[in-house]
Amino acid sequence: MWHSKMYTDMSSDEQDLATKKWREAEEPGTASSKDAVEAHENSCVLSEEDADIQNRMKEYMMKSLKWSHKELHDALVSAGMSAPEPASMVHYLAALHHQFGDDKLGFLPQNWQSHSKRRIQEVLRCLRRTGLKLGGKLGDRKMFLPNA
Repeated sequence: MWHSKMYTDMSSDEQDLATKKWREAEEPGTASSKDAVEAHENSCVLSEEDADIQNRMKEYMMKSLKWSHKELHDALVSAGMSAPEPASMVHYLAALHHQFGDDKLGFLPQNWQSHSKRRIQEVLRCLRRTGLKLGGKLGDRKMFLPNA
């Protein structure tokens, strides 16, 4: 299944399916009517303000960071996780943030395998493919992300 494979390791059919799912996740109203009914029943419908925030987050990732679904998907897979459902860019970023966003969680015994130096370097390598400078040393006074 394409959910747990790097994009380059997918077959052409899996790449087409992944691209289709990514496109559907970003375009509201393309999900099946069953999904829309379930979302309405579960009160998961985003407010206008939340939708605007997510759109601005997606624009920032695409324009400033130059990330696409491929980089975020590969970063998530290299972190040992599967693609989120729905597979939108914001959900990919949320999954990465949930896994690596809290520095205190990285030192818990159950996270020693998921927060290894090698795995974090693989995640950063995937996110750097677009030319973005990430990483560095803790003592550096340089900014790791471009200023907004």
